[in-house]
Amino acid sequence: MLKLKILEQKDKLFYTIAKDYATPNAEYDRIFIKGHKNAITDLVWTPDNQRVITSSKDCNLIMWDIESQKKMFFKGEKFNRTMQGHFDEVLTCAISPNGKYLVSGGKDRIVRIWDLHNQKQI
Repeated sequence: MLKLKILEQKDKLFYTIAKDYATPNAEYDRIFIKGHKNAITDLVWTPDNQRVITSSKDCNLIMWDIESQKKMFFKGEKFNRTMQGHFDEVLTCAISPNGKYLVSGGKDRIVRIWDLHNQKQI
């Protein structure tokens, strides 16, 4: 028991909790939508829980509409500083509490603010 407490304090002990929340006979709908060309680095839900925004090492952000499975790109391009998007990997993203703005940051060391309703950078 003492060994378990030491492992837990060092963040080396992991617990499986998903089985505690799922019902044994539950069926889940799975949706697979492709869009990024490289690894996804961050994911955030919009406040209305209708869309998900992902950032990626491909310099893009994508807003995914879960219901319609449509996607909207916030384009970037590696080493292209003339675009309004990121010119290096996008590492993180966040949404304002009112769901109007998206903030992203990446290896290009730039924080970009996007107006989600007008689909443009401000």
